[in-house]
Amino acid sequence: MNIFNGINATLPKINGAEELLQMGKSDLKSTNGAGDFGALVNQMFMKLEGSVEQSKEAIEQYAQNQDAVSLERLSLLMAKAETEIKVATQLRNRMVNAYQDIINMQV
Repeated sequence: MNIFNGINATLPKINGAEELLQMGKSDLKSTNGAGDFGALVNQMFMKLEGSVEQSKEAIEQYAQNQDAVSLERLSLLMAKAETEIKVATQLRNRMVNAYQDIINMQV
């Protein structure tokens, strides 16, 4: 059994990961389990980085000129980035737990 298949089976249980899985499945070209998971994680972190950068830019625009960005849009961008950070943290925690379980297995 491929270890990544077990992680892929667990991933949908993480809150908010369903959207990321759908995004990953539609954009991936690789067909093996390890490549799919690695590409999915990479896409998630690229999306996270983009959201954080968008939030930073909106904060700077709001600080310089309050008419450039509405407070509602700023709040929405910040909430989106925060949610994506939480999903990434949960994913990391699950991956660390899975790794520790594998390391602690008796052979």
